[in-house]
Amino acid sequence: MPTPYLEPAQQSHFPVIAFSHKGLIRPNNEDSYLISAFQAADAQRSNVLLAAVADGVGGHKAGEIASRIAMDTIHAVIAECANLDDPASLLVQAFQAANQHIVQQAQTHGEWNGMGSTCVCVLIINQRLYIANLGDSRLYLIREKDILQLTYDHTWMAEVLASEMPDWSTVDRRHPLAHVLNRYLGSSEPIQVDLRMRGATPAGEKQGTSQLGLELKAGDILALTSDGISDLLTDTEIKASLTGRRRERWARRLVYCALKNGGHDNATAVVIQAAGVA
Repeated sequence: MPTPYLEPAQQSHFPVIAFSHKGLIRPNNEDSYLISAFQAADAQRSNVLLAAVADGVGGHKAGEIASRIAMDTIHAVIAECANLDDPASLLVQAFQAANQHIVQQAQTHGEWNGMGSTCVCVLIINQRLYIANLGDSRLYLIREKDILQLTYDHTWMAEVLASEMPDWSTVDRRHPLAHVLNRYLGSSEPIQVDLRMRGATPAGEKQGTSQLGLELKAGDILALTSDGISDLLTDTEIKASLTGRRRERWARRLVYCALKNGGHDNATAVVIQAAGVA
């Protein structure tokens, strides 16, 4: 049996902390998250970190099933890859497989019909970051004193705000259509996986395309969050929760701050801090 290209590592080359809570209103937690560390069988013995957050939707507990299928499938596709020559295409392949599995399970089990999930995913190869996203779970980058949302939301609200039409100036996230997803895992239509990174880095450096990735700097903090956090915390509050305190409490503090502000939804955070080049 051939040796796999990615071998599981005992620990990640970057510190990772995660925490999830069902919130103060929902009866169950439909969020799922994924953290896996590998070492590649290449000449450099590259360090690889895979992390993701998924927020499930659908009745009869189908949301939590969809989010778990997403995490399990993405992990399987990445773990079984033949190489890391094209990380962006590999992430697309993983999302497409997750979408197919969710649709198949929904068709097989009638009570799961209509289930789906958001997903934000990072693949870090040594110091280089690649991302993929569907829905309104988010990835934030905290670099030095600045915070930047790297992902784009795929919601009715995001489309409205992007239209820059003056009639929409008073629309806010409390609008009944604000969270309607226009991209998600579990779609019967072909999915369009978003590999983009927003704008420029906080330091003003031009970001590379998703295919080239983004070089992380020592001290950078990445936060993957479900909308149970981003709905209830401002960027300033998110940054404050991730700086100046013990790192092992960062993810828990993010979630508890969201609970303190209402906790109307499941809340999940995966936090990664970039270390220096080994």
